Amino acid sequence: MATTPAVPERVRTAAYFILLGASALVLLATGLAPVWLDPDTATRVVASGGVATSVFGLIAGGLGVAYRPTAVGPLENPRDVDPELEG
Repeated sequence: MATTPAVPERVRTAAYFILLGASALVLLATGLAPVWLDPDTATRVVASGGVATSVFGLIAGGLGVAYRPTAVGPLENPRDVDPELEG
């Protein structure tokens, strides 16, 4: 049974792209930290980056934007599109 998502489509889509961009920046900083920073600071940046990207993924997944950020309903049944399909 399909229900309307509790979080509006616009909010989910905005959250998806904001968190995607934030994750990209964190991964960039994490990748460059060992190159530009002293070893102690770089270790902290890498560890913090891992935690931050995990939290961003958790939030995005919780909002239901992991794979279909603009989805509002269930996937279509292929037989509804082409009734001649077998199965």
